[in-house]
Amino acid sequence: MSTAAREVDRALLEPERPRVPPELARSLSRLASAAHRFHRFAHHPLCGAYAAEVIALGRRTRVCRGCACLALGAVAGLGLGLSARALGLAWPMAGVPSALTALAVLLASLRWRMPKLVSRALPAVGLGLSATAGWPGAFAAVVVFGVGALAYRSRGPDRAPCAGCPQRRERLCDGVRPVVRRERAVMRLSSARVARALDS
Repeated sequence: MSTAAREVDRALLEPERPRVPPELARSLSRLASAAHRFHRFAHHPLCGAYAAEVIALGRRTRVCRGCACLALGAVAGLGLGLSARALGLAWPMAGVPSALTALAVLLASLRWRMPKLVSRALPAVGLGLSATAGWPGAFAAVVVFGVGALAYRSRGPDRAPCAGCPQRRERLCDGVRPVVRRERAVMRLSSARVARALDS
């Protein structure tokens, strides 16, 4: 028997699964997205050991401090670079040294612990300035950003606080408990909505 024939036989033997209405599927997707919005950009566990790695926005929402500094630094660098060009103060060849300086700081931050304003915001400012200094600087900024991203991914996240945490052997620690609690609530509510839709 051919593979296609076996797949047809298997499909005939399996019970037909009811389809969730498209409107309900979109509603559940929005529900899940809203439920996890508070930690979507935290990028770290939500416990006290990582409190210095996140920025609190309100009572619940947390944002990664490193990514926030990186974004603010990039905006500041681009703004300074564009302002310099508008005032005729830009020097095209200054972009390459600026990008190389940013790379040096980024690589050093992967080895030695530094404040986020130094390890993230400062290199981002340099790359922003480099990107607006002309095509050599823009090319150098793209290369440096790629090298820095690869170096960061190869090192991986710093999980030193987890290694010495007394909750490390528990099934759920304080860092992930709020996320799991919210996901379980979403699953209960979704199951109830799907059951009502299929019974109606």
